[in-house]
Amino acid sequence: MLFRSAEEANKFEATLKDLGVKEFPLRDRIFAFIDHGGPAPSPAFAAGQKRWREVIESYGVSVTDPGAGISHLQMAEGGLVGPGTLLALRDSHTPTSGAMGAFAASVAGGLLMLFALGRYVLDVPKVTLIKLNGTLQKGVYARDVALMVNGKLGQRGALGQAIEFGGSYVQSLPMDMRFTLTNTSTEVGAMTGYIQPDKITLDWCGPRAKRPMVVHETDADFRYESVHEFDVSALAPQVAAPHAPDNVKPLEAVEGTPINQAFLGSCANGRLEDLAAAAAIVKGRKVHPDVRFIVTPASRE
Repeated sequence: MLFRSAEEANKFEATLKDLGVKEFPLRDRIFAFIDHGGPAPSPAFAAGQKRWREVIESYGVSVTDPGAGISHLQMAEGGLVGPGTLLALRDSHTPTSGAMGAFAASVAGGLLMLFALGRYVLDVPKVTLIKLNGTLQKGVYARDVALMVNGKLGQRGALGQAIEFGGSYVQSLPMDMRFTLTNTSTEVGAMTGYIQPDKITLDWCGPRAKRPMVVHETDADFRYESVHEFDVSALAPQVAAPHAPDNVKPLEAVEGTPINQAFLGSCANGRLEDLAAAAAIVKGRKVHPDVRFIVTPASRE
């Protein structure tokens, strides 16, 4: 969660007081993060973070320090979210946690209702199934698969829906790469993304879990809104070209285009396997003097 400015935090605090809210009904289930702009990129941003912390802590909720990592990844690694969890966050990439079998959706502008009343209304979404089969070639990763899906479906391809990822390729993935798939559900307009929990999920979540884990199975006769099947075996590295996440092209189509900055990080590209893949590519090489290469791990862990 993040207030964009001190003014927004002040308005939020004043509204709570006008409503007579003295404590949050869900205080034991509220977790606050400063995960954008750490360290603060401007005095105004710093002032907003300071006021945000003051308001939230005045209601007895602790705030995680900037630099600890992205909120939904911290919650996953800290065992606060797992199979069967219902997670609501302000971050648009909250569907990341669906990789663990959680229902994870962005609340957008609904914080006031959650904090003041302890309630929130969500329409039960229709579900699109994306079946991914096959084995990737060397040098191709889950991020390439996610980009391919974005390009095929488009930015409104699953608008307001949930996406379930399945198939032999998904079943073979470690958690790092599963997070990448569900994270990018947002780019096709989905409310959330989901992967059916299995042994890989439970082995990763089990030692971390601070709450009971509940695995829900999709009903055998469930009727999906639509089904898309892709074989990833022949997939080449993919690039989302400016200025849209669904303007996806094979790497060879843009190879040789000069760039000024490269960024490795974020909730889509900042986990350990992402860093390891990049390290293998740049080992023994140098960054071009005209290029700035920024690497930001998605969490301290």
